[in-house]
Amino acid sequence: MENKEIEYKKSYTGIFSLNYFTQGVFNSIFSMVIPIYLLTTYGSINQAALAFMLSIVLIPTAIKILYGILTDKIGMKKLGRRKPWIIFPASFAGLIWIMLAFMIPSTFDAAVRLFIIA
Repeated sequence: MENKEIEYKKSYTGIFSLNYFTQGVFNSIFSMVIPIYLLTTYGSINQAALAFMLSIVLIPTAIKILYGILTDKIGMKKLGRRKPWIIFPASFAGLIWIMLAFMIPSTFDAAVRLFIIA
């Protein structure tokens, strides 16, 4: 096996920045958007429901260390070492967001659900 030196590309900075920006947006939705939505829809905030939704969304952050170890040790020949660990969890996270949007009982406008899904 040859040791190839990995070249750092400027696009990596943009990719990492976008990744952490989207993580921050997802996590900040629960501190800003969801409480306001619950206040306007129901007139109160159910702290247990808010904590439950937050715990679901923060599961990937909680298992990030184990996830990093797995991506370094296990890979697929066709997709490489890291692509499967990026593509499949991102798809799974999208499904979780869609499910969360429909778990919120509401007669409020559908635009709020579309905002949460997006």
